[in-house]
Amino acid sequence: MLSNDEEHIEQRELEASRKELEWLLATEVPRHVEEIGTLLKKALACCGAIPDPGTGSKPVNQATLAITSQNADTVKGHTTINGTSITKGEMIIKFPHYNRGNPFKVTLNPAKPVLLDQAQRARNCLVTAFDLYESRLAEERNKDSVMQLLDRICTIAKQARDSLSKIDPRTVFPNKEPDPKNFTPDLPEDLVIEYHINQTSLVVSIFALNFHHAGLPLDFQSKILSKFKVFKIDTYKGRPVEILDEFTTEATCPTFTALFKSIESVEEVCTILKKKLQIIL
Repeated sequence: MLSNDEEHIEQRELEASRKELEWLLATEVPRHVEEIGTLLKKALACCGAIPDPGTGSKPVNQATLAITSQNADTVKGHTTINGTSITKGEMIIKFPHYNRGNPFKVTLNPAKPVLLDQAQRARNCLVTAFDLYESRLAEERNKDSVMQLLDRICTIAKQARDSLSKIDPRTVFPNKEPDPKNFTPDLPEDLVIEYHINQTSLVVSIFALNFHHAGLPLDFQSKILSKFKVFKIDTYKGRPVEILDEFTTEATCPTFTALFKSIESVEEVCTILKKKLQIIL
């Protein structure tokens, strides 16, 4: 059994912890929770999900990027991002084995923007997190409810961040076919242009293809093609193809940079507040 002095000390420690928790719930929690809401709004503005607060000289959800190879003769162009889509852009492509080595111009169709699946998934996560945030604002706050809120928002924010960091192989060449009508005129079947996100950058990949004639079994064609070491061999649309030329570049995007940093900051604020609450019994 505890002595009277030990019981008195324990009661004083419990009372001190109770007062510290009350102070946290009354001061630190509202401040941090408000910060989380502000960061979620900024991230949603980057996705075009809510109006831009207009604090900068340019809309936060729009950016125009140069898409250029180190050798500017290979690929030269630009693209415009608006929220979760690419809405404008053009490129002049000059590959040694495509179009007889002559420049080939492609223009994005503004009537059919390219949807960036990763950005859309991140947007959906952020909408869910913000709805959760707003639904809990009016609730009476105690340690358990705040911890539950932080855990859920932090988990959803991580899912949003992962969406911008990881690529699903099913969504890229050769497993996915691009929509030719994203370009005007329609993109030729033997040219693949695809876009994905790497955290804060837009990645553009271009593949020039050579389809082989029907009539020979696929396995026999593959054996023949495998003898040629100059070109890569793959299967696309159920047919073996040579990849005549390929090009990939990354362009840092201010919109994705602001989006990614906002998501990281949401996770950071949640983690800091959780640690403060966890040390209190």
